Amino acid sequence: MNMRINGILNDNKYNQYNKLQYKPAFEGYVSAFSKKLDEVISKDFCSMDESRSLNNMLIQILKKRLKNNDVLGEGTLARVFKIDSKYAMRLDKMFLGCVGVFDENYKNPYKDLHLKTYYGDFVAKFGGAQILRNVSSTGKHIPAGVPQSLRAKLTPEECQKYYAEVYLPKFASLPQKSYDDVASDFSTLNLCYDDDWYRFDVINPNNFVLVGKRIKIVDNITQNINNPTYLSEFSEGVIDNSMSTTDMMRVFLFAQDCSTECEYSKKMLPLRRQLFKKLAIAGIKNNLFVCNDKNLCYFEKVVENLCQANEEPTVIKSTLDDYMRKYNKNPKKVISEASKYIDEIFKPQEIEVF
Repeated sequence: MNMRINGILNDNKYNQYNKLQYKPAFEGYVSAFSKKLDEVISKDFCSMDESRSLNNMLIQILKKRLKNNDVLGEGTLARVFKIDSKYAMRLDKMFLGCVGVFDENYKNPYKDLHLKTYYGDFVAKFGGAQILRNVSSTGKHIPAGVPQSLRAKLTPEECQKYYAEVYLPKFASLPQKSYDDVASDFSTLNLCYDDDWYRFDVINPNNFVLVGKRIKIVDNITQNINNPTYLSEFSEGVIDNSMSTTDMMRVFLFAQDCSTECEYSKKMLPLRRQLFKKLAIAGIKNNLFVCNDKNLCYFEKVVENLCQANEEPTVIKSTLDDYMRKYNKNPKKVISEASKYIDEIFKPQEIEVF
C-alpha cells in the first residue's frame, strides 16, 4: 500500500506501520498446532494426552510471539497474535502470558448463522486464550478508520492525514457488495435472538477490516438480556436494540477511531457522500432501519455535518426507511429511485433572489 501522505513516505512511523500490517512470514504455513487442533475439534472426544499436547504447543507459540513482540492487532481488552496462515490467538489482557486448559466442551454459538463477514467467533478456547480463524492468510488487512497501532506513533494531524488520504479513498472505492454483506450480517443478528439480543461492536471501527475487497468483522458479538419485540413486517416503530444502517455509518463515517469523532472537511466531502450512498443502499437491500432513538444523534451528525445534505435528517431517515419497506416488491426500481434521491440530497441548493 502506498503510504505517501504529503511527502512523508520515508517517515519511520509509516514504515513501521507497513511492517506491522504486512508480515509475509506465515504465508501458506500451517503449524503442527493447527493440524492437531483441526483433528481434535473434528471429533466428539479429546484425550488427556491430546489436550496436554495442544496446551504445550500453544504455550510455546505464545512465548515466541511475546519475545518478538509479534502482535497482529490490539484492542482495549485483548491482543491478537498470529499462529500461522490458518489461525490466530486472541488473548485477554488480564491473562497475558497465560494459556489455560483446552475446553473440549466449547461450541461456537454462531456457527449455524452462516454470517458472511464475521471472523470474531472462536474455533477453540484455552482459558483466556481463544483461537480464531485468520482474516487473511498473508497478514495483509486494512482496519477501518485509523489503526490503534498507528495512533500511538502519529500526531493527531498525521492521523487525520492517514484517515483522509489512505483509509477514506480505499473504503469509499469498494464495490457495493462489500457493504451489502456487512448489512446482511447486521440483519441476521436482528433476526436471531431468543431471550437475548445480539450486536456487533460498532464503537471501534478497527473491528472491521478490509481483506482484498471483503470487509470482515473481527470482534466479539455482544449478547445482552433485554429482548425487544421484533417487527417482522416493518409496519411501525423501531427496535432500539436492533442493528441499523447508522451503526454501519458509525464504523465507516462517524469515527476516526474508538475515541475520536470525525470533523467536517471540504476535501473529504465527495468521498464521504460516496460512502454514505453505498451504506444507505446496503441498508435498504437488507431490511435495516436507518436509525433508532438511541443512535439518531450519530445519523444527524453524519447527514448535517460530515456529508452536508440539503435535506433535514428526519426527512432523509423517513424516505430511506420507506424505500427499505418497498424493496422486496420491486428491488431494481427501488434501488434506482433511492440512488437518485441520495444524489439529490447532496446537490447544491440554488439560492432564490427576490
